[in-house]
Amino acid sequence: MKQFNTTLLKNLITLAAIITVNFSYGKTYTAINSGKWSDANTWDNGTPGNTISADDEVIIKNHITMNTDVAVSGTLTIEKGMTMMSNKTLVITNVGKLINNGNITVKRIVNEGTINNNSMMESMNDIENKGAINNNSNMVAGTNLLNFGGNVAGNKGAYFANSSVIASTDAKFGNDVKIYSSPSQATGESNMSLDAQPVNGNVMLTVNNPNGESVKKFTIEKSYNGTTYEVVTDVTASNSTTAMVYQDKNVQQETVTYKVRVNDANYLPQATVRMALASASIR
Repeated sequence: MKQFNTTLLKNLITLAAIITVNFSYGKTYTAINSGKWSDANTWDNGTPGNTISADDEVIIKNHITMNTDVAVSGTLTIEKGMTMMSNKTLVITNVGKLINNGNITVKRIVNEGTINNNSMMESMNDIENKGAINNNSNMVAGTNLLNFGGNVAGNKGAYFANSSVIASTDAKFGNDVKIYSSPSQATGESNMSLDAQPVNGNVMLTVNNPNGESVKKFTIEKSYNGTTYEVVTDVTASNSTTAMVYQDKNVQQETVTYKVRVNDANYLPQATVRMALASASIR
């Protein structure tokens, strides 16, 4: 009988352990210099790419320009006093986590995972949430705060939407948070507001007029890309506090944005509706 080679066995066990470690743990990327996200000189361990893989961690210790769309499936941390600026989209997937202790400004934020915000976070356009946001400071949406089945919470954090706050029926909002929406497209001291809700594949539009302002008609416009609008119809205004109710039965795409013009003059704040929930993607 041949004697078993114990040295070979030990070497095999050691190799297996090394392979197991390499496959079990992700990489850590630390921004050791200020610069662009895609620049290798910014990082200590090579560039993380535009997708942070599960189990990988990216730590921002400098001032970073996010010059590409980024999807987070691992963990992204911005440290105190540091910044991440961009005109691109930041997506946190359903297994991703974002921890902000610094300052973030990006074009658009889409969250399906977890955001812990302890400082300033701003989106030039929408903040779209299907996951969990724990906001302990300030979050600002340049247009809409969209909560589609997610949980918007935090320890006395404040949310600001320059246009509208839109939520699905299963969305949650914490009792301790403050949410503000600003009629940035309205004129004067108008308190009229546009509400848009999906109803059985259609969209129900309502204009509230709590101050009883004098209105003859509303002109409804809609867009599927947020840029190019088409006129849907004119609606004669009612004298009640609910000045207009209209149901759009011709909705062709998942996301649609509405604007309402008052008396052929000024617009109310726009409203965006998501007809069905789909996986977030970088757009």
